[in-house]
Amino acid sequence: MMTERTRNAPAVSVIIPTVGRSSLAKAVESALSQALPDGWVEVVVVNDTGRALADPLNDLQADPRVTIISTNRRGVAVARNSGAAVARGAYLTFLDDDDWLLQGGLANLSGLLDRAPEADVAYGVTMVIGSDAGGEVELGAVFSSMAGECASQTLAGVFLSLGALVCRATAFWRIGGFDTCLRSSEDTDLVRRLSMRSRFMCTEQPVHIYYRGAAWETKTDYAASVDALRVSREAMLDAGGAFRRITASARSPYWRARNVKAYAASAYWNLMHGRLSRVASRISYLLASAVLSFPACLRREYWRGLADVQVPGSLQRSLDG
Repeated sequence: MMTERTRNAPAVSVIIPTVGRSSLAKAVESALSQALPDGWVEVVVVNDTGRALADPLNDLQADPRVTIISTNRRGVAVARNSGAAVARGAYLTFLDDDDWLLQGGLANLSGLLDRAPEADVAYGVTMVIGSDAGGEVELGAVFSSMAGECASQTLAGVFLSLGALVCRATAFWRIGGFDTCLRSSEDTDLVRRLSMRSRFMCTEQPVHIYYRGAAWETKTDYAASVDALRVSREAMLDAGGAFRRITASARSPYWRARNVKAYAASAYWNLMHGRLSRVASRISYLLASAVLSFPACLRREYWRGLADVQVPGSLQRSLDG
């Protein structure tokens, strides 16, 4: 059944920004090999290297489903936004050039959204692949079965890899796409902002491979990531209707405790930066969150939420087992 799609437009657009890794062709091929029941997949490669791409990808340019554009060292947020701007699909997904999609993944995720017009985001399981002396090994699976409103969870640090996530193009542009002012953690920030305006759906099917093997390299500045995540948190807490949205998604004593902890962390961070009016605001919401936590605060799960460093569904906790 055709919904938001037309016969001439792709069903899903896969945007792949690249810094010239040799794994790019594999990422593109994994997207092109996706079979959809009522549409086709478009791939938009965004060359941010400032130079021509390697020959293996040039061979794929003849495929009419592939579009290649250049952004010339503008950074991953600009590259992804630029790719989304030329994409024609009703649904978007963003894949790194050293990751790949598993067969059936896009059909499953787009199908969830076809059947649930009230939701804007669908995601599945990310499999993390590493390597040892014997070859590639599975390091773990990243998944958190959150659905509906989930702002409390994204605020606390639940990890959703963009390669395992499909969103409606309308929802992506409603929040303004990726924040190009952030120096890092643009993907986490996007998911947080989507959670403030959209409902989520999930499937326990593995849909995406996150590669951290022998050939893995990263351009992420982890020192900058810490600051970027705090900036993202503050923007999330400052958004209109934030308290209602965050409170509504805390459906257990554990997540009610995480809300209290988030407001406490924000109050302390703002105090260290001399933003006293914001400190007062955060404390008022902290107290309101604490009041709303009664009688949940009498349960052990609540205190575990206050004590946990890594929440269920965070990347590090998933890899640690």
